[in-house]
Amino acid sequence: MNNNDTKKIQDTRFKIQANGFSALEMLLVLGLIVLLLGAAVLVGFRDQPAKNRNTERRNEVNSIKDALTQWSLDTGIINSLNIPPSATCIGTDAVCYNLSSYLGPQYLSNIPEDPKNTQGQVNTGYTIERDPVLKVIIIKAPSVELDETNISATFSYGGSDLGEGGVLSSVTPSGASAKVSLYLNGTGFDPTAANNEVSFVQTNGSHATSPVSSIATIDLAMDLRRLTLKVPEGLPTGSTQLIARNKVTGMTSKGVSMNVTAISLPGATSGARGSTIDVQINGEYVNFVQGFVNAAFGSGITKNSTTVLSPTNLIANITISSTATTGVRTIGTATNTTTTLLFNAFTIY
Repeated sequence: MNNNDTKKIQDTRFKIQANGFSALEMLLVLGLIVLLLGAAVLVGFRDQPAKNRNTERRNEVNSIKDALTQWSLDTGIINSLNIPPSATCIGTDAVCYNLSSYLGPQYLSNIPEDPKNTQGQVNTGYTIERDPVLKVIIIKAPSVELDETNISATFSYGGSDLGEGGVLSSVTPSGASAKVSLYLNGTGFDPTAANNEVSFVQTNGSHATSPVSSIATIDLAMDLRRLTLKVPEGLPTGSTQLIARNKVTGMTSKGVSMNVTAISLPGATSGARGSTIDVQINGEYVNFVQGFVNAAFGSGITKNSTTVLSPTNLIANITISSTATTGVRTIGTATNTTTTLLFNAFTIY
């Protein structure tokens, strides 16, 4: 090997050392990569619980929105909820907005609570607000974690309470108990009875919906019709707003309220055949007036007299026929403006 060959080999070795990595350098680079990957995995594990909580928040604000949307569709109202125009905590605390009175238990058994919430239903950790300009309701999770800045659910309530399509002009009787027939006059109804429904909405948040059993046209030119329906069960006594909804157009008709009434028997609840007894009847949201109230006990029972003690209390003196059918009876009271029934209330033996 001559000197030129030796020089070429040396030059080649120099180029490899100058342009490549040594074994030590390669090990250092690989070690750094492993460290970086390990750190990324550790960060991922560390952040995963917070990510899970954010996912839970996202699901829960949407469940509140969905329940509120369904409630508004069933009742036909939203504006009258008086949802505040700024973010307000959802809960039973005096400073919060109590959604449970509207949504529970039919739509939500309990209002969802933020995963890190410690106050329970008093303050769920979620907020609600109404934007009067954009006409939207916003449910928000203010305790969002990591780099997420907004977890919220929004739905539009439009320019009015889901669209007003007509006007309710009268309801007869103006006071009634569950299962009593009502006759509701108004406009905006669909000509087919089954395409209409009436919601009963109370200021305490109680509500129920009743189907329409029949419809009659009063004045076709004025679009004036009469709906026949029954007071639904389960409502407490008190003032109740009526909202008729045309299920074809989705529009609502408002304008009248009625009282849900009730009666009870604080004294005698049974009597023997052939006997004459006094039966005391107490009422709620009734107005008993001497000479203008009737108490009915059904066939085989003769009412001898009715004595009104107060607008909500009377005594009926009755005689039970010796041939009256034994068993449980429904009793009722009627005035010029109210009809009230009490089912399975009085027993003949």
